[in-house]
Amino acid sequence: MKTRFLLSWLAALVGGSWLCSDVQAIPPFSRRYGTSCQTCHVMIPKLNAIGEAFRLNGYRFADADASLVKEAPAALGAPAWKGVFPNAMWPSSMPGLPPVGFRIVSHIQWSSGEGPGGATSRSRASFEFPHELELLLGGRFDDQFGFFAEAEWMQAGAADIVQACLVANDFMSWAGVPDHLLSGRIGILDQQFLLSYSNATRVSRSHPLWGDRKLSDWHLLDGAGVRKSTTGFRLQDNQPAIELNGILVRRLYWGAGVANGTGPSRFDVDTHKDVYYKLKYKPFGSDFLGKLAANEKAEASTATKPNGDSVDNGLLLEHFAYFGSWTPDTADATKDHFSYLGGAARFIWQDLDFAVGYIHGHHDQPWGTIGSTESTNVRTWFIKAEYMLFPWFMVRAVYEDLDADEPGGKLRPVGPADFAAVGYNGSLDARRLLVGPIFAPRANITIALEAEVFPQHRGADLVGKDGPNNFWIRLDFAF
Repeated sequence: MKTRFLLSWLAALVGGSWLCSDVQAIPPFSRRYGTSCQTCHVMIPKLNAIGEAFRLNGYRFADADASLVKEAPAALGAPAWKGVFPNAMWPSSMPGLPPVGFRIVSHIQWSSGEGPGGATSRSRASFEFPHELELLLGGRFDDQFGFFAEAEWMQAGAADIVQACLVANDFMSWAGVPDHLLSGRIGILDQQFLLSYSNATRVSRSHPLWGDRKLSDWHLLDGAGVRKSTTGFRLQDNQPAIELNGILVRRLYWGAGVANGTGPSRFDVDTHKDVYYKLKYKPFGSDFLGKLAANEKAEASTATKPNGDSVDNGLLLEHFAYFGSWTPDTADATKDHFSYLGGAARFIWQDLDFAVGYIHGHHDQPWGTIGSTESTNVRTWFIKAEYMLFPWFMVRAVYEDLDADEPGGKLRPVGPADFAAVGYNGSLDARRLLVGPIFAPRANITIALEAEVFPQHRGADLVGKDGPNNFWIRLDFAF
């Protein structure tokens, strides 16, 4: 019964893919343009400069998309209909073949920390085959409209729609607005706050701390009981949103949107909506339309390349801000207003990809009126370095630090006796090192080895345990 329901649900999604988490160039795009995955990817799912430009431009090669398409689309009307509009439907098209791809991710984990129950072995191994199965859809209707959708099934939960959006490029061109200056998206979106270190395009298992942790992960003592914040907002979560974006003078990308907020329900019906904006600037290197400066290498094409011909020797500067609120799903609950501001700098030179970033979050009242009326600040910074030894072999290191203000009032930290109830979640404060090699035996297959080591883990110290260190092997392939 469950299998029949899942298959019918996936079929319905394929049939309704015109709607709008991990957005990336996908196998349907490889088939559409008749090109290798390496045209847009360094290693799946990490994007190169061409792939980032393709994504930011609504899944098209901005300056020459039509001439690069190898798969003939199905016409929805004759071109002559344009001449008699509005007395005829404006002609369009849809992909000639179903624009469907699949991605399968599996994990092997070795853990040196104890489980939350306190009775499990200190050294554990687990196979998760697969960790998740993704159904990926993407394509273009014409020069102005495109779509992207992703459905995900995980062993730990049910199937879910992770993304589903309609993209509109240059929808105000009829009013004389310059090309690329004003575009938009509507649907369930990845807000793409930081390209420098992104959950959507990470090549290894661990999610970035800046987007993954939320205040509701934090457990404190309230008298004899355990209490946690009701605020479950995470920066990396995709949301129903309406977004306007565009590119100015080819090197400045802007975006601003209104999001539903990740309150008690995805289909939130209250009047408050969250807002955000983002700015990205590339002073040198390839621009946001996928072109290099005139004095650099020739413009990249979709031709298959065996080496670094499309390497972007450039600098990317990023800034974003998010302003929202969280209303707990309880009677007379206190609404938590919050804001996050972040920035990053990413430098790519030949085979080195280096980035640094800082994100600051402020919550007005995340603990409610009963636990603590104090505000809470959350600070995160990261340093990331990735180096390509060969086109199929990369080494990677990330150092991250997360620090959150400890509330006062009735709330106090947990102790060693509380490990069975809270595990390692007695604090958000942690310093983490991620290091390991990544192999690509084929263009659409990635094997990532990752050591996750905590030089400092406040939650483990409070309960008298060693940090929850792990070693991961991640197998990721798409077709």
